[in-house]
Amino acid sequence: RNPVFLFNIMNIRGELIQRISHRLAAGFGIIVNLIDAYALAEKFLIAIQKEVENEALKLSAVYSAISTISNTMSKIPFSVINRFTKEEIKEANLYNILNLQPTPTMNASDFYKMLASWTLYEGEAFYVPIRKFRSTQIEKLVPVRKSQVTKDIDENGTLHYNVTFDNKVKQRYRFDEIVHLK
Repeated sequence: RNPVFLFNIMNIRGELIQRISHRLAAGFGIIVNLIDAYALAEKFLIAIQKEVENEALKLSAVYSAISTISNTMSKIPFSVINRFTKEEIKEANLYNILNLQPTPTMNASDFYKMLASWTLYEGEAFYVPIRKFRSTQIEKLVPVRKSQVTKDIDENGTLHYNVTFDNKVKQRYRFDEIVHLK
């Protein structure tokens, strides 16, 4: 199986959904609501995409490339830059969270390797900075997979991310309260 072919299938998903929904709406002599056809086509392609993703990881070249890139990225130290002054922020707690222990159960290298792998494999990944109670100080970073996040735009045009955590708790974050890796 050709990995380029597999990745091309994943990249043309939107175009395929549109084509399949139009054919379903017009084909087989059945009149189908275009919205229903679109939803059916999307479900069909999600099923195909899951199979393609499973097959892609079985390819040793793809797995090896993702592993090499994520290992390399996990070793890069992080610093925080003030977006207005362009100066590095040297706060001990933030440095420790970003570079040593982002979560109570994971060191920084494993944390960033996991996020890099998710980003390369699934196309995007997220992490949520969790603040200490009644404080602006960050306590930990929580990694979140693409499948746990939905996006929406409110009436003011502000992008929001709806996150379902592993414990089934749902939380809504503004675009500037979550880190989105693409």
